[in-house]
Amino acid sequence: MNPYGVYLETDPTGLTMGHVLSLPGCISLEERSDSANRRMGEAIVDYFIWLRRHGEKVRIPKKVQFEVVEHVHRGNMESGGEMALFTPERDPLPLEEIKRFLRLLNYSRIDFLSTLERVPPKEYDWSPNDGTRSFKSILKHVRNAERWYITRVCENFQFQRASPDPINSLFQSREDFIAFAKSLSREERHALYVPKKYPSGNRKEEWTARKVLRRALEHEREHTANVLQRLAQYRHSREGAPPPEPIGDYLLRLGMLR
Repeated sequence: MNPYGVYLETDPTGLTMGHVLSLPGCISLEERSDSANRRMGEAIVDYFIWLRRHGEKVRIPKKVQFEVVEHVHRGNMESGGEMALFTPERDPLPLEEIKRFLRLLNYSRIDFLSTLERVPPKEYDWSPNDGTRSFKSILKHVRNAERWYITRVCENFQFQRASPDPINSLFQSREDFIAFAKSLSREERHALYVPKKYPSGNRKEEWTARKVLRRALEHEREHTANVLQRLAQYRHSREGAPPPEPIGDYLLRLGMLR
């Protein structure tokens, strides 16, 4: 078996995200690059568990081999910050891969909504008072980010008028994203973009349609883990439950969600 290729991106603080591009949505997030690299084996196994949980007939590997094939150093890893464009993402995006991404995005949306259902209805505005987002703010951030990703490739996309209800607006943003992905022309699926509208911290950041789809999927999985971590913080604060774990630990257990 050939080893899985791992792609790392590290910000100036050392925070590192690991990606397996051949397994869209398979990521790790750690405070150091060596930790992110080391934990990719766990991420790969959990990814197959995740696919199995969503009904795909896949074999869950007992042991995986992987190797780092690209490591990019970038700006701070923050909301709206720069994200790496890895070498394979410059390749044309076939229609079959768009279908695959949309199927995986459906899985990630099911997970995100199911974690939100665990939040006590009257506690959506709760946050740990440390400057981090409340449950409602996480929801709105995922919605807004999904729209922002579209503008990386299609700056003049016509969005639906957002519903005042956060959950409804989340469904709208996904409808828009699906419409965007399905409408991509051959030229748009092959082109390289440097967005001028709503730029990130790096105004020369490059995007492709493949990078947009990858990031939309990864981002929702990140924030599913974010909600799980916030729930642990809430229960620790209100119920004396054990303290929360780093977000990377929740991220590597998304396949085991119940």
